[in-house]
Amino acid sequence: MISPTTPVIRLVLCMLALATVAHAENTPGGPDPASIEHKVLIKQGQELFFRFKTEGNRLLEPQSYKGKHDDPQMVKVEIMDGGPAPGRVLIVNNNFGRTLRFRVLERLQDKTEFAKLDKHEIKLGPGQQWCHFRPAAATIDQAVLYQFTLSDEHLNKQEE
Repeated sequence: MISPTTPVIRLVLCMLALATVAHAENTPGGPDPASIEHKVLIKQGQELFFRFKTEGNRLLEPQSYKGKHDDPQMVKVEIMDGGPAPGRVLIVNNNFGRTLRFRVLERLQDKTEFAKLDKHEIKLGPGQQWCHFRPAAATIDQAVLYQFTLSDEHLNKQEE
Protein backbone atom coordinates (compact mmCIF):
# COMPACT_ATOMS: atom_id res chain seq x y z
CA MET A 1 0.00 0.00 0.00
CA ILE A 2 1.33 3.44 -0.91
CA SER A 3 1.40 5.90 1.98
CA PRO A 4 0.00 9.42 1.31
CA THR A 5 3.28 10.76 2.64
CA THR A 6 5.46 9.29 -0.10
CA PRO A 7 7.06 12.03 -2.23
CA VAL A 8 5.38 10.96 -5.49
CA ILE A 9 1.89 10.86 -3.96
CA ARG A 10 2.56 14.14 -2.15
CA LEU A 11 3.62 15.78 -5.42
CA VAL A 12 0.56 14.46 -7.30
CA LEU A 13 -1.75 15.69 -4.52
CA CYS A 14 -0.05 19.05 -4.59
CA MET A 15 -0.39 19.32 -8.37
CA LEU A 16 -4.10 18.53 -8.06
CA ALA A 17 -4.42 21.21 -5.41
CA LEU A 18 -2.58 23.66 -7.65
CA ALA A 19 -5.10 23.04 -10.40
CA THR A 20 -7.93 24.17 -8.12
CA VAL A 21 -6.21 27.05 -6.33
CA ALA A 22 -6.53 30.48 -7.89
CA HIS A 23 -3.22 32.10 -8.80
CA ALA A 24 -1.92 34.06 -5.83
CA GLU A 25 -1.15 37.71 -6.39
CA ASN A 26 2.35 38.75 -5.33
CA THR A 27 1.93 42.07 -3.55
CA PRO A 28 4.99 44.19 -2.76
CA GLY A 29 5.19 46.19 0.44
CA GLY A 30 4.60 43.44 2.99
CA PRO A 31 5.57 43.87 6.62
CA ASP A 32 9.18 43.41 7.68
CA PRO A 33 9.50 39.77 8.79
CA ALA A 34 11.66 40.85 11.75
CA SER A 35 8.70 42.80 13.17
CA ILE A 36 6.22 39.89 12.95
CA GLU A 37 5.45 37.94 16.10
CA HIS A 38 4.31 34.29 16.14
CA LYS A 39 5.75 33.51 12.71
CA VAL A 40 7.09 30.44 10.98
CA LEU A 41 10.20 30.95 8.85
CA ILE A 42 11.04 28.23 6.36
CA LYS A 43 13.86 27.97 3.86
CA GLN A 44 14.18 26.07 0.61
CA GLY A 45 14.58 22.34 1.13
CA GLN A 46 13.13 22.28 4.65
CA GLU A 47 10.21 20.21 5.95
CA LEU A 48 9.08 21.46 9.38
CA PHE A 49 6.36 20.50 11.84
CA PHE A 50 4.90 23.14 14.19
CA ARG A 51 2.75 23.09 17.30
CA PHE A 52 1.24 26.24 18.78
CA LYS A 53 0.06 27.71 22.04
CA THR A 54 -3.66 28.41 21.62
CA GLU A 55 -5.40 31.52 22.85
CA GLY A 56 -9.03 31.33 21.81
CA ASN A 57 -8.89 30.98 18.02
CA ARG A 58 -5.37 32.38 17.77
CA LEU A 59 -2.36 30.11 17.31
CA LEU A 60 0.67 31.67 19.00
CA GLU A 61 4.32 30.86 19.67
CA PRO A 62 4.93 28.26 16.95
CA GLN A 63 7.39 25.64 18.13
CA SER A 64 9.21 23.37 15.71
CA TYR A 65 9.31 19.73 16.77
CA LYS A 66 9.91 16.29 15.34
CA GLY A 67 6.40 15.73 14.08
CA LYS A 68 4.22 12.87 13.07
CA HIS A 69 2.29 13.21 9.83
CA ASP A 70 -0.98 12.40 11.61
CA ASP A 71 -0.62 14.64 14.69
CA PRO A 72 -4.01 16.43 14.94
CA GLN A 73 -2.53 19.54 16.62
CA MET A 74 0.13 20.57 14.13
CA VAL A 75 0.87 22.31 10.88
CA LYS A 76 3.47 20.94 8.47
CA VAL A 77 5.27 23.38 6.17
CA GLU A 78 7.82 22.64 3.46
CA ILE A 79 9.49 24.13 0.41
CA MET A 80 10.42 21.46 -2.09
CA ASP A 81 11.74 21.32 -5.62
CA GLY A 82 9.27 20.11 -8.22
CA GLY A 83 5.75 20.82 -9.37
CA PRO A 84 4.08 20.97 -12.77
CA ALA A 85 7.31 22.39 -14.25
CA PRO A 86 10.83 23.04 -12.92
CA GLY A 87 10.54 25.25 -9.85
CA ARG A 88 9.68 25.13 -6.15
CA VAL A 89 6.50 24.53 -4.21
CA LEU A 90 5.55 25.91 -0.80
CA ILE A 91 3.27 23.36 0.88
CA VAL A 92 1.20 23.76 4.06
CA ASN A 93 -0.71 20.85 5.64
CA ASN A 94 -3.49 21.58 8.16
CA ASN A 95 -3.94 18.67 10.56
CA PHE A 96 -6.31 20.60 12.80
CA GLY A 97 -9.98 19.61 12.79
CA ARG A 98 -10.89 23.23 12.03
CA THR A 99 -10.19 25.71 9.22
CA LEU A 100 -6.70 27.24 9.42
CA ARG A 101 -6.23 30.85 8.34
CA PHE A 102 -2.83 32.47 7.81
CA ARG A 103 -0.83 34.96 5.75
CA VAL A 104 2.39 34.42 3.79
CA LEU A 105 5.40 36.48 2.75
CA GLU A 106 7.83 35.02 0.27
CA ARG A 107 11.36 35.93 -0.69
CA LEU A 108 12.38 34.85 -4.14
CA GLN A 109 15.85 33.59 -4.96
CA ASP A 110 18.33 36.44 -5.61
CA LYS A 111 16.00 39.00 -3.95
CA THR A 112 16.57 40.74 -0.63
CA GLU A 113 13.01 41.77 0.20
CA PHE A 114 9.97 39.73 1.15
CA ALA A 115 6.65 40.38 -0.59
CA LYS A 116 3.11 39.42 0.38
CA LEU A 117 2.07 36.28 -1.41
CA ASP A 118 -1.54 37.40 -1.56
CA LYS A 119 -3.43 40.45 -0.31
CA HIS A 120 -5.94 38.14 1.41
CA GLU A 121 -5.38 35.58 4.12
CA ILE A 122 -5.20 31.98 3.06
CA LYS A 123 -7.92 29.62 4.29
CA LEU A 124 -7.18 25.93 4.54
CA GLY A 125 -9.86 23.42 5.52
CA PRO A 126 -9.39 20.67 8.11
CA GLY A 127 -7.02 17.95 6.93
CA GLN A 128 -6.31 19.85 3.69
CA GLN A 129 -3.09 20.77 1.90
CA TRP A 130 -2.33 24.16 0.30
CA CYS A 131 0.35 24.56 -2.37
CA HIS A 132 1.94 27.59 -4.02
CA PHE A 133 4.16 26.93 -7.04
CA ARG A 134 6.87 29.24 -8.39
CA PRO A 135 8.59 28.38 -11.69
CA ALA A 136 12.38 28.10 -11.93
CA ALA A 137 12.64 31.68 -13.26
CA ALA A 138 11.37 33.03 -9.91
CA THR A 139 11.87 30.31 -7.31
CA ILE A 140 10.97 30.66 -3.64
CA ASP A 141 14.00 30.82 -1.37
CA GLN A 142 12.25 31.56 1.96
CA ALA A 143 8.73 32.05 3.27
CA VAL A 144 7.29 33.55 6.43
CA LEU A 145 3.86 32.37 7.56
CA TYR A 146 2.06 34.40 10.22
CA GLN A 147 -1.28 35.46 11.78
CA PHE A 148 -2.38 31.87 12.33
CA THR A 149 -5.95 31.43 13.50
CA LEU A 150 -8.52 28.65 13.58
CA SER A 151 -12.18 29.03 12.68
CA ASP A 152 -15.26 26.86 12.45
CA GLU A 153 -15.92 28.26 8.97
CA HIS A 154 -16.77 25.58 6.43
CA LEU A 155 -15.11 26.19 3.08
CA ASN A 156 -16.83 25.42 -0.17
CA LYS A 157 -14.86 23.73 -2.95
CA GLN A 158 -14.02 27.05 -4.67
CA GLU A 159 -12.29 28.41 -1.53
CA GLU A 160 -10.18 25.32 -0.77
